[in-house]
Amino acid sequence: KGSKDAKGSKGSTGTVPTVQRLDWTREDDLEALQAGASFPFDVVVGTDVVFNTAMVEPLLRVLYAATHKTSTVWLCMQERDPDAHRLLLERAPLFFKTRDRSEALAATAGCEAASEMECDPLHR
Repeated sequence: KGSKDAKGSKGSTGTVPTVQRLDWTREDDLEALQAGASFPFDVVVGTDVVFNTAMVEPLLRVLYAATHKTSTVWLCMQERDPDAHRLLLERAPLFFKTRDRSEALAATAGCEAASEMECDPLHR
C-alpha cells in the first residue's frame, strides 16, 4: 500500500508518476486515494479491467469518485466475460458520457492493436 515512484521517471510536467493500490470494493483504498495531492484525476487509463459482473458497479463508482467534470477515463478492453462487458456498456452511461474510439486509435501510428480492443473514453 502507499505510493512509490515509477522508476524515477519524470513526466513532461516535471512530476514523478506514482502508483497506489486500489481495490474497487474497499472504501479505505478510495479514501487513501482521495487524500492524495493529485486527486481528483484529469485522466484515468484502464486496460483489461472488465472481467467479472460483480466488479462492474464498483469500478464505475470508483472511476466516478476519482474524476471531476472535465476528466477523461480511457477504458481499453477485450471482451473477456460477455456478461460483464455488456453490463459495463449498459451501466457506464449512468455515470459518464461514452463513445467508442477504437477505429480512430487503430488508425494512429503505434496504436494498431486498438483494432483488437474496444477503447471507450468516458466523460462526466
